[in-house]
Amino acid sequence: MPDFVSLRSLLPDVLARLSDSGSTGALQSLWREVIGGPIAQNSCPRSLSGGVLRVDVASVAWRTTLQAEEPALRARLNAALRAVSIERLEFEVRARAP
Repeated sequence: MPDFVSLRSLLPDVLARLSDSGSTGALQSLWREVIGGPIAQNSCPRSLSGGVLRVDVASVAWRTTLQAEEPALRARLNAALRAVSIERLEFEVRARAP
């Protein structure tokens, strides 16, 4: 009889592979899954390149807030990815981030 594994437990590995391939959809899924809540409602990852995750945010206030939280957000994302692949987060104000 095969061992069953929950899909949720596989999510970090799948998203890590997709994120490494440059999939914006995977980055957005990872962001919603790991960060969630009001932050995810007011921000949206745009790209991951060279260890830098670029994130669009809804306002200057959100950019300021997320810059202050950058180390904690990065740690949560890297823990979910089970690797240190995100070295820095950069936030840019966009008219419609999410």
